[in-house]
Amino acid sequence: MNTNSNDAASVKDSLRGAIFSSKNRELKREMITMFGNQVEVRQPNLGQITALGREDDKTAPIFKIMIEYCYVPGTNEKVFSKADVAALSELPAGQWLTDFNSAIEKLTSIDISSAEKNLEETTSGD
Repeated sequence: MNTNSNDAASVKDSLRGAIFSSKNRELKREMITMFGNQVEVRQPNLGQITALGREDDKTAPIFKIMIEYCYVPGTNEKVFSKADVAALSELPAGQWLTDFNSAIEKLTSIDISSAEKNLEETTSGD
């Protein structure tokens, strides 16, 4: 093995060590207020984000995101389930929705409106 290969392998190992370190696996959290109650919004991991578009159900992306990333503060208990979709769809839009979208955008650096449009376009080909 020549020196360039050793250097590349060393850089690769260093990069992988930094990328996959436990420090980089810590998910961030944001608190929002929904109808006077605190809800914890958690940062999704890459697997969760990619799974959103692979599900076969017809649930709108915003509901999928709310179901997957809203938690009772300080617990691992999700606030919503798929059984709540009808009730969620009847909630009035307001500041809570703006705050939720802002939290998701901050945690993922993904523009929710654009992501919803893209997801709907890619999953509506039936």
